[in-house]
Order: sequence, then C-alpha cells, then structure tokens
Amino acid sequence: MKILYIGSKSGNSLNKYKSFKKIYKNIDFLNTDNFFPFNKFTFPVFYRFNYFFFDYLIYAFYQKKVLKKYDLIFFFNVPFINRKSFYYLKRLSKKIVFYCSDNPFLNRDKNLWLPLLSVIKKFDLLIFQQKNRIKYAKKFKLKNYVVFLPSVNFKFYKKIQFSNTDYKRNISFVGTWFPERGKFFYDLYKLGLKFQIYGNRWDKDKKYYKYIRHFINLGSVNLSKYRKIVSESKINLCLFSKDNDDDITERCAEITSFGGLLCSERTPTMKKIFLENKEAIYFKNAKDCKMICNDILKDENKLRNIALNGNKKIKKLNASDYKILKKIINLTFENEKIKNKFIFKF
Repeated sequence: MKILYIGSKSGNSLNKYKSFKKIYKNIDFLNTDNFFPFNKFTFPVFYRFNYFFFDYLIYAFYQKKVLKKYDLIFFFNVPFINRKSFYYLKRLSKKIVFYCSDNPFLNRDKNLWLPLLSVIKKFDLLIFQQKNRIKYAKKFKLKNYVVFLPSVNFKFYKKIQFSNTDYKRNISFVGTWFPERGKFFYDLYKLGLKFQIYGNRWDKDKKYYKYIRHFINLGSVNLSKYRKIVSESKINLCLFSKDNDDDITERCAEITSFGGLLCSERTPTMKKIFLENKEAIYFKNAKDCKMICNDILKDENKLRNIALNGNKKIKKLNASDYKILKKIINLTFENEKIKNKFIFKF
C-alpha cells in the first residue's frame, strides 16, 4: 500500500507518522510546518483573515509537492486543504482520510479551519478523539466519521522504571500556554502550591507571566525530554482547553503510558476511563487541585499505586497507535461496517 502522510513534523503528528511507518513501509511524508512562502509572515494573515488568494497558494503547494499516485492520503490535523486542492489530490489517491485531534467547528482559531470545513464532508473517513465531537458532527450533518480513544505508540511511550530517589519535582505540567491556563497557574501560585511548567508561548501572557515566570521553562519539549519530565515528577497535571471544548487529550494516554501519576481536570469522559483515586486523581478548579495534590504528596505509597494502576489501565484499554491505525485502514478500504460512531465503550 502506498501512503502519503500529510502533517507537521513535530509533536503528535510526527509520532503518528512513526507509528504508521512501523506498519506500512511504503509511506511518504509531506511536511506542512512551512506551508506558505514567507510562512512566518503569511501564516498569521491566513490565521486571522484567510483572504481568497490563499486558495491559490494552497492549491499550488499540493500541485508542486504531490506528483504521484497513492492508495491512501492521510491528513493529520492539517488546516491547509480546500476544494480545488482536495479534488486535485482525489485524482491521485483512492482514499483520503482526515485525523482531527483539534476542534475545527469552533472559532477559537479564528479562520484557520475555514478551508477544511468547505470540504469536510468529502473525506472518505474523518477520525476524532473526543466523544463530544459527535454533537458537532451531527450539527454539520457529517456521516463519514468515527471517534477513537486518544492513542499512543507504547514502544515510544514505554514506562520508565525508577526509584524513590529519581523524583526531582513534586508537580509538573507540559503544554502550550492558553489564557485560561495562565489564570489557573496564577491561582495555584497565589494558593502557595509550587509547580514546574514546560512549553511554548507562556511569555505571551501579559497578565500573569510576571508572577509565575520563575516556575516556567520556555521552549519546545521533545519526546525524550517529555518522558524524563513525567518520570521525574510525582504529579503530572493535565488541563483541557475550554475554548476547544476538550474533555480528553493525548496527554492522558501519554502520562499514564510513561507510568506517571495523572492529575486531570474532572470530566465525564475522564471518569469513565480512569477510576478516580485508583487510576488517576481529578480536580475541578485551582483550589481543589491544591488540596488534592497536597493530600496525595503526603502518601507516596498511594501516589505510586495510583500511577501503577493508571499505567495498567491504559495498557488494558489497548489505546495503541498500531491497533487504531490498522482499524482506520480497515474502515477506509474494506468497507467495515461502523456499528457505533464511538468505537470504545466504557
């Protein structure tokens, strides 16, 4: 099978490509990190205004980069696809699928997803990883979609064996800054809870950065560093984007796969996956988070048991990239019937 993988050469997109590569050797990678000419200047304009001339640039990109035929073209969360470019790619591929780890149906990202929404019904299969995306799919009258649990490559996200002396910090958070996250960690700071933050854009927070900057390690976090942070932290926080209407992300699978203790915002989906106080711990706000973290830090045996149980649960769920990517191929090519839009039942 000849596959063209289209996505960013970083983060979860790169990890999914590596998983694909282990299953299917005949796969090409089309990097979208610098999609437009003078991308540093043109992308912000595309993001905010999405003027009509970007339609030509999108089409020109694929016309120049994609010159041979494929059995499958696999998009991973790429906003750069419109009608003209879609039909061009359709002539070169038997099937086109779109893996959407974001939420293109809301306006948090300005006009970023408008091109995709113009062709979203035309994909052979759409893959979401949030059960609540079903309500948006119904609103947009989509029929060609499924929802999978966020998955990881267990070989990459292998649990680290460590001893008591390997812990170097109590609480950590790995992730990009969003306004509500700045406020959350400022509240934790005011409550006296110490933590470490790793990720990009935190210096963009004009209101709270000056108060919490000493807890922040700015910069991208690669897989090796991410794994090290989780394994060296007693508690690993997981926050969800309110503007994106998220109630689960890859972070939940990643942290537990590493063997870290997952401390997440409490959501209906999370509570169905990880049992509270047995496989993960949950909070509803900053004050609640401080109380729960302080409590669990007093009992390291309980902390380790919950982390161990969380690791066992994510393996039991078999939220494996290999399994899910193979399932996607089966659904796409073998006309496997989808009895339930939401594949995993809890």
